[in-house]
Amino acid sequence: MPFIRTSNVMMKRFLPFLLFFTLLTFLYFPAVAQENETRLDGATLCPGSQFVVPVHVSNLQNVDSLSLTILIPGQTLSYLSFRQINPLFQTNSFVVQVQDNKIVLSWKSATPVSITNGKLLDLIFKVKKEPVPGTLAWDQNASYYRAADGSEITSSYIDAQIQLFPTLFVDLEEIDATCPGQCNANIAAFVTGGKKPYVYLWNAEPSPFDSILTGACGSINKLLVTDANECSVDTNFLVSTLASAKVEMEFDPDTVYIQNPTVRFSFAEDQNV
Repeated sequence: MPFIRTSNVMMKRFLPFLLFFTLLTFLYFPAVAQENETRLDGATLCPGSQFVVPVHVSNLQNVDSLSLTILIPGQTLSYLSFRQINPLFQTNSFVVQVQDNKIVLSWKSATPVSITNGKLLDLIFKVKKEPVPGTLAWDQNASYYRAADGSEITSSYIDAQIQLFPTLFVDLEEIDATCPGQCNANIAAFVTGGKKPYVYLWNAEPSPFDSILTGACGSINKLLVTDANECSVDTNFLVSTLASAKVEMEFDPDTVYIQNPTVRFSFAEDQNV
């Protein structure tokens, strides 16, 4: 049976290679799966809005200290605050320091923690009113995790790309003023940018004429415009109040008797009104 003998010989020759690749699979791929990943999620944002960025981590094992540095795109975002959301870090809270355009997150505990897949904390940013796209990036050279035995844990860091919706702009124009104590003014709004259609709320209520408010009172009127991207811009407008008319009356004669009850009136107009 030459075919069977040939097959046996081939199996004997390739058996060491099969064993080698099997061992390599068990050793290498679990190590890859266990690599720590630290991630920030990007988004497309509205100018002037607030943006909450969770710091995601995976496969974080037996860690007792960390220091993470994030670079802020200064023309895109401003840092506001952070939220402690993971109960594993409640005993020893994070220390968050802002230095120019970077954030340093640090934590240390006598009790190590492990996270299979979760969040460290939330970071809260404010988008600039006239921003440019940018990247919320990790400073990998200044970031590290340390295990309880003092060894440094290898991690991959994923940045967040920040894109922007078009900025909304609004101009208000007074069509008509109103008299004191009355609500007869008309205001028109001219909106550009963003994405149509626009939704108008005048003093927290819709107007029958959308961009025009009728019956406005002589006080501050508020306008909120929201576009199809759910981006919004608000502004205030003070309606002009017409000055009251001043009338001077003269009587001739200034004394009237029953015998001669005829009186002549004259009016003088104030040219400054």
